[in-house]
Amino acid sequence: MKGLMALMARHPSLGRLLPNGHSILVATSGGVDSMVLLHLLHHLARERRWRLAAAYFNHQLRPGADDADHRLVAKACARLRMRLIAGKWDAPRTSSGMVSNLEMRARLARHDFLAKAARQARASSVAMAHHADDQMETFFLQLGRGAGSSGLSGIPEEGTLAGHPERRLVRPLLHIRKQALLDFASTHSIAFREDASNATDAPLRNRVRHRVLPLLRGVFTPALDNHLLHAMEILSRESQLVRQHAEAWLKSSRRPAFARLAPALQRQVVVLQLSRMGVARDFERVEWLRGGSRVPLTVSPGVQIVRLDDGTVEFIPQHEEPTEFSELSFDPRVGAPEIHYAGIGVRCRILKAAPGKLRSIAGREYLDADKLGGRVTLRPWRSGDRFQPLGMPAAIKLQDLFTNAKVPKAERHRTPIATTPEGAIFWVHGLRLGEWAKVSPTTKRFCRWEWRVL
Repeated sequence: MKGLMALMARHPSLGRLLPNGHSILVATSGGVDSMVLLHLLHHLARERRWRLAAAYFNHQLRPGADDADHRLVAKACARLRMRLIAGKWDAPRTSSGMVSNLEMRARLARHDFLAKAARQARASSVAMAHHADDQMETFFLQLGRGAGSSGLSGIPEEGTLAGHPERRLVRPLLHIRKQALLDFASTHSIAFREDASNATDAPLRNRVRHRVLPLLRGVFTPALDNHLLHAMEILSRESQLVRQHAEAWLKSSRRPAFARLAPALQRQVVVLQLSRMGVARDFERVEWLRGGSRVPLTVSPGVQIVRLDDGTVEFIPQHEEPTEFSELSFDPRVGAPEIHYAGIGVRCRILKAAPGKLRSIAGREYLDADKLGGRVTLRPWRSGDRFQPLGMPAAIKLQDLFTNAKVPKAERHRTPIATTPEGAIFWVHGLRLGEWAKVSPTTKRFCRWEWRVL
């Protein structure tokens, strides 16, 4: 058992991930990665004084194949004289359109099982067999989702089981390529089963594996894999350092002003707080909060957050109706759900291409998204407001437009108005769309502006 085992045994992180005398539960699936991990840990167990047990979870999503995997794992554990803890999942019936949701539920069910199995085996850690190829694929999946340095650094070597923060999870093979695992299995006659779904291009991860990575190797260099893994290692270490400083800043009672922090540290301070609040941490949302204090951001219907001057992000207590002259701001780029204001529901969707015919209908208009900027403010009418409705040669007093439209004076202060960051009015409920934000031949991005009476 030389070569790969020696490489793994010498890896500097192994002693930290799996200390001597440790009790380990090995998550197995029947694939080459988990079967090689099972054998590697078994052959190092006596020297490291590890106590090992294996776990297999049958998702019952592949009729026949799951049972065959279970039999293979059971046979290997019997030969290695290792305890095997097995479990099954009653997979819910679902349509093809719910695949991603099903995958997430399957993952949570698997982690629930592994937490129970770890308690049963009295294991200090659960070991999973993610490898370096998984890392590279994860990089592109995260890149497509707009992730920052933390997401682009890939799968962490250690963490916890989903929903079970008390259960430690480690991944000892993250520095090893899949081909090395295949070679090791062939050399040492380690039986494994290949999941037939790995050959299809249906899952996005498989398309990255079969199309994106081979294309990039041909365009750049066959050594691209090593360059990518090195870059991910650098990103991982640097993001860990920034996170540590952000956590220390949040815990400190005497800390530098938020405005004096480096942008990277400001972002991480915001990200950590959003994570604790259960709020999505996309780039636009983080930048909105980082860049301006005391500017509310709507994150879901009836829910707003704001960053205070001291860097604290908190929820804003909501009232049933905005009071007179109150304002509500949101970022139209983040794709927020419908926003409620003064009895009106408003939604703005950014489109990268023209949606066929730009036909205005009741409750829907199309605007030039780039003219809206990064902040739209909903507010009531104020004395002196001027507005240029679509087709009019110049702006006139909004008060005159209300008079012409026979809007009662009592209702004028409650009529929602939408403005840009510069304060330009582009929409008044009940009147025509504003000339200023109309779509033109030079428009590159479109905003589908929709509203309804609640």
